[in-house]
Amino acid sequence: RNLLRNPGFEEAGLPGWPDYYLFTAAGPVPGRPGSQTGYGLDTENPYEGKTSLWISVKGEGAKRFYGACSPKLKRETPFVLSAHMRADRDKVKVRFVGFGWKVPRPTFGYKEFTLTTQWQRFSEKGKLIPGLPPWHSVGVEILANQDATVFFDAIQFEKGTELAEYEP
Repeated sequence: RNLLRNPGFEEAGLPGWPDYYLFTAAGPVPGRPGSQTGYGLDTENPYEGKTSLWISVKGEGAKRFYGACSPKLKRETPFVLSAHMRADRDKVKVRFVGFGWKVPRPTFGYKEFTLTTQWQRFSEKGKLIPGLPPWHSVGVEILANQDATVFFDAIQFEKGTELAEYEP
């Protein structure tokens, strides 16, 4: 079962940004794909549903988007984080993130993924510990010093060790 809200980025109370998600504080500004830097919702080529999220970066520091997700656990528990991603060019590098203030160690982000211009599903296994603060967050980071527009859709965070079929 997918624990993330709005995993297909369909709900957007603010124009151009999906509900329940944040982005890097010094992050991009609203714009259009391929702009100097920017972010928004794309309706022309989503993986599923009506929209996907995009972020454009131009040779700057890493940029990320993330949503809070901190299930209550009695013991260390395995989880799988996955998302469908593509870029406007091949060889763009991204990684998942799992972090938060007072989170003792990253819960995801130990693997880098190389994107192409085609939608692909990527996943990473991680473990969460009991007592994570409610602001523990998961998401995706575009690695630093790249010029690219990256598209994200169908993000999923699920309990277990195996990747399950996407559940909106």
